[in-house]
Amino acid sequence: MRVEIDHVAIRTTEFDKARAFFEDVFSMQCYREVGQKPERKLWFLEGVQLCEVEALPEGENGYDHFSLGVEDVEAVMKYVEKEYPECEIMNDHWFRLPNRTEIELKPFRHAYLKVNGTTEK
Repeated sequence: MRVEIDHVAIRTTEFDKARAFFEDVFSMQCYREVGQKPERKLWFLEGVQLCEVEALPEGENGYDHFSLGVEDVEAVMKYVEKEYPECEIMNDHWFRLPNRTEIELKPFRHAYLKVNGTTEK
């Protein structure tokens, strides 16, 4: 099965500073921004998502989740549910590993469209 990283999401209490950091240091380009302070989110073309939070829980870093592009989201979800019952199925395209890591699945075409503006490969 083919799989690729779509994006990695980072929680931050300093949304504007984090945005400026990724734009300045890595020349990342924002393609989508939603929400109002203190719950804004934005996505950079380069595969980083920022999630604004008021505070990070004690002892946690800013990691939120990662998203994978797969050929068949439904098939992967069914496989995880059947073969890995210790995983929590959150909805039709999200699941949580036993260590609480959250994984979002997206079809390849979505990931490809984000970067190239087309579904043709």
